[in-house]
Amino acid sequence: MQRIRWVLCLVAVAGAVAGGGAQSAAQPPLISVVKKGADKNTVSLAGVQNPEDKRYAGLVGKSLILPLAGRKIPVVADGYVDMAFGTGAVKMTPAHDPNDFEVAKRTGLEVLCVTNPDGTMNEHAGERYAGLTESACRKLVIEDLTAQGYLEKTEPYNHNVGTCYRCHSTVDPLVSLQWFVKMEPLAAPALTAVREGKTNFVPERFSKIYYNWMENIRDWCISRQL
Repeated sequence: MQRIRWVLCLVAVAGAVAGGGAQSAAQPPLISVVKKGADKNTVSLAGVQNPEDKRYAGLVGKSLILPLAGRKIPVVADGYVDMAFGTGAVKMTPAHDPNDFEVAKRTGLEVLCVTNPDGTMNEHAGERYAGLTESACRKLVIEDLTAQGYLEKTEPYNHNVGTCYRCHSTVDPLVSLQWFVKMEPLAAPALTAVREGKTNFVPERFSKIYYNWMENIRDWCISRQL
């Protein structure tokens, strides 16, 4: 993990109307959302806001028109969103961010991958961006958002990103098919053994850490690649 200087993009997004199109150009944007990775803009799957945020309470369940892609995306609510960060509304790319992936599971969002295994953009990025490297795509997307009047502003932002321990290049999360061991059937008897006193921790306070770990355990990926 490395802390790097990033760019936050504040993007104006129009609402969808009953006929499936966007608002009139004369109307103000329905919402302004924050996006950390401009290269993933065309594959964002939803606009998300905190359910406690009264500013956007009336938007949940409505649809937005994704800039550059022209695709409809839903507005959903999830407690993961920090109301004090940016505008309090963000766009989600579940295939490329672990937190976005968890939000997608909770809210039923589609998971759509926009990059190839070699790091270039694939067909889901759109014809204009397919085949580009992420850095080239990011630059072009920002140029296009600006030219079409969607980009309200950019802000410098210090962001923690995963990096390769060998070459120190940025590691971009990518959803792929893997093998997992289902852990719940294994965790249940292990928990019972401690609760019934068959297994004891010394000192006993470590049992609290054990319970927290085992009660929230996730399935174990056994086919990881570097």
